[in-house]
Amino acid sequence: MNEDESIKFACAIDEGIVLTVARGLDMVSDLEKTFAAVRARIGPPSLILGCDCILRFLEAQELGIQQRIGDLMIENNVVGFATYGEQFNSMHVNQTFTGVALGSSRVRAGG
Repeated sequence: MNEDESIKFACAIDEGIVLTVARGLDMVSDLEKTFAAVRARIGPPSLILGCDCILRFLEAQELGIQQRIGDLMIENNVVGFATYGEQFNSMHVNQTFTGVALGSSRVRAGG
């Protein structure tokens, strides 16, 4: 949102597209929970190939949590690149972190 109350988008917007505004979660806490769930499922990740929206990076920088986010990425063996969000069905979604986690633990049926 700009000072003049206009909106600047980092994606293509066509007339008639419905805009949905979401409220973010605590980025550090949410990332800690996500990585804990990954470790519970596959053990310590050997590698996580991550796609992190540049807007998350900018928000982390603005909030002063960039170092903690970086530390979490290092602790969980994340490598990857910045994106401008992702396509989900026909909708553009940004401020996302998506990835593929590789681990060495076998997951038991039902777990």
